[in-house]
Amino acid sequence: MSKNKTKKTKYTSINLNLDNGLNIALDIDKDVASKIRKFTKMKNLNLNLSKVNDVYRYLIFGDKTKLYKKELEQDLEVFGKSNYKDRSTKEREEYKNIVLLLESPHSDEYDSNRFAIAPAQGETGRLIDMNILTVLRELKELEKDLFSNEENKYKLIISNPIQYQTSLYMYHNNKLKGKYKTLRNRCWKKIWKEEKIKNEFKERMDKYKPELIINACTSDLQDNVTKFLKTNNFKNIYTSYHPSYWKGFNITKED
Repeated sequence: MSKNKTKKTKYTSINLNLDNGLNIALDIDKDVASKIRKFTKMKNLNLNLSKVNDVYRYLIFGDKTKLYKKELEQDLEVFGKSNYKDRSTKEREEYKNIVLLLESPHSDEYDSNRFAIAPAQGETGRLIDMNILTVLRELKELEKDLFSNEENKYKLIISNPIQYQTSLYMYHNNKLKGKYKTLRNRCWKKIWKEEKIKNEFKERMDKYKPELIINACTSDLQDNVTKFLKTNNFKNIYTSYHPSYWKGFNITKED
């Protein structure tokens, strides 16, 4: 059997139906496709994906020596299922924005009916809550004007460049390792190729006009986002480890 034939038979094509109108064909590992069929009892793998909206999670403020984060009054109508006191990024408060980027939603960002909740709900959210001030203190050492006086207040926005669950966890219920990590990466890269996705991400970032960007996307995908941000002339871009690995931070300025 030729190598080409072996390669062709290794994959099964599925369809991703995004709620922004995109329909994307994706080749996935046959074993993973079988797991999805077994878990969902679907014959035809047409998978619907709903968008997780960005959130304004904390107000960050401080002075030359200390930083603080303030929880908000939760928008129960929109983010009532969130584990955090999230609000819409459309809040009109006249504060500058710090944007924390995570590659895409995963398991805890959806409920049991596959409805979107909010970004960073599970362990990732807990680690952000615990460590974001430490990360910002390190950034303050690199960005001297950040929190240079007590009047400087910043909205911390949590955003996914791709707002859809690229791990497809809701359709197979397996941990993000091995073939399922490969699935996440293949799915993310396939969706990222869509100009509509990149345009929507740029539109959001243009509206935020971030004073500072922390690209904490997983290392397999981080460079794609950094390159896009730099190509589109966004400034003050920093990369760090994903919050899951925020025992150390590895913060690097990218521009």
